[in-house]
Amino acid sequence: MRTNPPQPEGRPVAPQNPSAAPPPPPPPPALPRSTQAVANAVGQPGSRSHPRTEHQRPHRMKQRLARLALSLIVVVLAGLGGSVLIPMIDSDEVPPASAAAAPLIDDPSAACGAQPPPQPPRPGTLPKPQLTLPRGEYVAVVHTSCGDMKIDLLGNRAPKAVANFIYLANAGFYNGLVWHQVIPDALIQTGDPNGYTGVAPDDAGYTIRDELPREAFRYTFGHVGMANTGKPDTSGSQFFIVTHGYGDVLAGNAPALEVPSTYTVFGRVRPRYIGSLHNIASQPVIGGDDQLLRNRPQIPVYVERIEIHRTRSNQ
Repeated sequence: MRTNPPQPEGRPVAPQNPSAAPPPPPPPPALPRSTQAVANAVGQPGSRSHPRTEHQRPHRMKQRLARLALSLIVVVLAGLGGSVLIPMIDSDEVPPASAAAAPLIDDPSAACGAQPPPQPPRPGTLPKPQLTLPRGEYVAVVHTSCGDMKIDLLGNRAPKAVANFIYLANAGFYNGLVWHQVIPDALIQTGDPNGYTGVAPDDAGYTIRDELPREAFRYTFGHVGMANTGKPDTSGSQFFIVTHGYGDVLAGNAPALEVPSTYTVFGRVRPRYIGSLHNIASQPVIGGDDQLLRNRPQIPVYVERIEIHRTRSNQ
């Protein structure tokens, strides 16, 4: 995707009169039109509103190009008082990133006073599983920087999504990932391999089919659903948990998040663990206009690991 400017050919010729001052260096060659257009669009170095460390500079062009691609994405979760979810996008819609297989996280701390978990090596992709779920009832224990959560997996409602989640959890895919989207009074989201939706890769290397409700569904506090690109059958590894209406939940009500019924629901956080869920949902975010960063917590919140337990065989 990057176009290098042409280089001058040959070696410089020494001046005829050694005592004379050398001629001034030639001006730098003009950028090709396509490259100049990109440079004009993304602005000059130092124009960003968010801080950058020195070692992040090699990623600037990749992230700038990714933001250009993100401007073309349809926002799929709206009606949240101006807050929206930036969905996953197909990896061929963004320029390749050579360092995208490793999380682009440079903050040495973790939210809620925790320590960052070890960052295991990550394969670029995983083979797609068979997505067969043995009969039984399954519970996921999600260990995070801000506390643990137990999620009842809804195998009767979405067996393929549950089988996919169990496969990725058992493979250690989620270990060390960040909750890269925290949208106030709406949802939290994780499952992006490098923590930047829109910078490839955005999933485990494959997609699964939707398992949507047959009628309008009420997404309420604690529901766990598969993120997608806004198109059918584009879920992969990213999932979200609804955090809308925490105060109402404490009062015994469960208001629904106003989103279309186009997201597979495959789990529900147990009520006694809503405190941990709220701890993540209440983290301050970076804000601003940068769509890669505006809903990202100021201090990273990590998925430390996910354990799967089979509670009943149902045979």
